[in-house]
Amino acid sequence: MLNLLRAEWQKVTGNWMLTSFTVWVFPVGITAFVLVMTVVVLVTDYPLVGIGNEWTTGMIGTWGALTRFPGSIFIRMFVTAFMAAFFAGEYEWGTWKNIVPRARSWQLMAAKFWVFSVMVILSLFITSLVVGVGRWLPFAVGGFEYGPALTRQVVLDFLPEYLLEAVLAFGTALLLAGLAALAVLLTRSVVGGLLLGFCLSIIEAVSGFLFLWIAILFNRPEIANLYGYTPTYSIENIRSWVLTDAAVHPTYLPSFDLTLSRNASLLILISWIVGLMLLVIFFFQRQDLTS
Repeated sequence: MLNLLRAEWQKVTGNWMLTSFTVWVFPVGITAFVLVMTVVVLVTDYPLVGIGNEWTTGMIGTWGALTRFPGSIFIRMFVTAFMAAFFAGEYEWGTWKNIVPRARSWQLMAAKFWVFSVMVILSLFITSLVVGVGRWLPFAVGGFEYGPALTRQVVLDFLPEYLLEAVLAFGTALLLAGLAALAVLLTRSVVGGLLLGFCLSIIEAVSGFLFLWIAILFNRPEIANLYGYTPTYSIENIRSWVLTDAAVHPTYLPSFDLTLSRNASLLILISWIVGLMLLVIFFFQRQDLTS
């Protein structure tokens, strides 16, 4: 298994062009923004109005780019493209017939799920460091306040929420890996995998509005409660229970009256991830890949 993980990691990191335009674009883009703002402050004394001046909020918010609706839709497109392209590449390059006989299919898929998700999380982690630490530069150059001060209490308050968001982002990455893999296995092409992967990812993200529309169409308000069993709601509900000790009731779903506990939402999220992995393995084992 370790050899598979090492091989997948080398394969992913070796394709620097694809990873640069899909996952590494986040830290590189933020770094470029920080440098541009620093130059702007030096040249024009720009007051940095409207730009957050707390490193804690910025670093935690970075993970939300992948987990918080609706802003996560844009980031999901890059992540799904990264995962779908590598899954589909095995068909395009004809490498399945060389590696499938040497390893069990579930091990191959588990290795891909893990490596892809870790790569995404590593990119977001670096991005969060740039957001938190790097943004200090334009504020320092312009003589503006940037905080809070690094004290023991600030760190103790910051770390639990930061780790929570990182774990939720990792769960989201695993979910997107499952959707991308399923799309590729059904289409066996890069273009088909990208398009279907995008569709599945977006449908899952906006599922609350879809259930609202169905509830209105059939005049069955209780249908809105089905949103509670989706990954997007589960992530929101877990976050809400940990931070506010209360369940989430979306304001745009007035008929949503389902109250799920933190553990229930955690079980639902894990079930989605494991279920997608099992479904991918099921389809994968029934394909003729060695001819």
